[in-house]
This record gives sequence, C-alpha cells and structure tokens, in this order.
Amino acid sequence: MSACVLCESGDVQVTMTTDQGVNVPVKLIDNHDRTYRVEFEPTIVGTYNTNVMFAGQLTPASPYKINVQPAAVVDPSKVRVTDMPQGAQRRSFFRPYKQSINQSIS
Repeated sequence: MSACVLCESGDVQVTMTTDQGVNVPVKLIDNHDRTYRVEFEPTIVGTYNTNVMFAGQLTPASPYKINVQPAAVVDPSKVRVTDMPQGAQRRSFFRPYKQSINQSIS
C-alpha cells in the first residue's frame, strides 16, 4: 500500500474473506512510515478478497484480489541435508543446527 500524504488522521482496517465468504484472520502491521503490511496464512487455494479501509471508508481499489495457487509438489527423495555437526544423531536432528539444504529437480 502506498502512503497517503494528504490524508487526515484515521485508523486503517483490513478484512479478508475467501470467495466462499469465509472470514480469514489477518495481522495488520504498522511500519511506522505511514505504510502497513498485512499478513495472513492461506488455508485453501483460491481468491482472497481483501478490503482496506481508512477512517471507516473503503479505499478506492478495494477489494484487492489475492490469488493463492497450490504449492509445488516436492519429492522428499531429492532433498539432501548437508553440513550436519559432527556427532549429530538422527534423534537430535530437530535441535537448531546450521544446515544447507539442496533439492535438485530432475
């Protein structure tokens, strides 16, 4: 979203729904430079309708359409974990380690 240089003061609000009308939780983050960031976690593939309001009024371009596509399928047999600390055991794999992960797609 771009900053509004000539706007009066007012609250920014964001609501989001799926095409089926299901409300989607969003997190609105003030960047403290007159811009905001919106975070959400898509749970289904499809179009998400995002309404942005300032001072109780919809912004001219609302609703914004966000299209969520399915994630690429990853073949687990092609994932390689390298740079494991010496002596790391399989049962301790989920402790924090610096790792390099390489997946080559064939």
